[in-house]
Amino acid sequence: MFLLVAMSQSVQAEHVVGGSIGIGLQDFESFDGENLGASDGINTELFYRYMLSEHFGVEVAGYAGAAGMLNTLGGLLFDVQDMRYTGIRGAIYSQVYVSQANKLFAKVGTSQSHLKYKVTNIWNQEPSREVSSRGSDMFVAVGWGMDFKSGIGVTAEYQYLPIQEMTVQNVSLGINYRF
Repeated sequence: MFLLVAMSQSVQAEHVVGGSIGIGLQDFESFDGENLGASDGINTELFYRYMLSEHFGVEVAGYAGAAGMLNTLGGLLFDVQDMRYTGIRGAIYSQVYVSQANKLFAKVGTSQSHLKYKVTNIWNQEPSREVSSRGSDMFVAVGWGMDFKSGIGVTAEYQYLPIQEMTVQNVSLGINYRF
């Protein structure tokens, strides 16, 4: 741990690029509010951030997610399968350094997502139906990061992203480069 602190420092740069990979939970709800179930999931993200000052910036990102390794847990009447989503988002970014290299950050913005999944009625053998929806939703994230002298940084982040009739909650680990 001492080596990480010795190699790290608060380095300001206007441009930051990076990516992350994470795991999380998706909770599905039909258009009429009926619970369709929940599942685990994986997500990836690539982003560009422009820092307006030491504490504030703007960020754009592309992201994608899919159902995870566990089977989707269906409700009493429905089963959700083959879930995947993609999108882009824009956010206002704020950070505060709690030590020379460690920072806490938050992001708030909006996303444009495309969600696809299949719903099957498991009780009366009705045919499966494909659900595909697009829309704009809010995006919120909070996290911790460490910046190194080399320009490289690491992050751990919690994301909350409602996507139409699904709510995604992810925890991700990321790496970025400041220049």
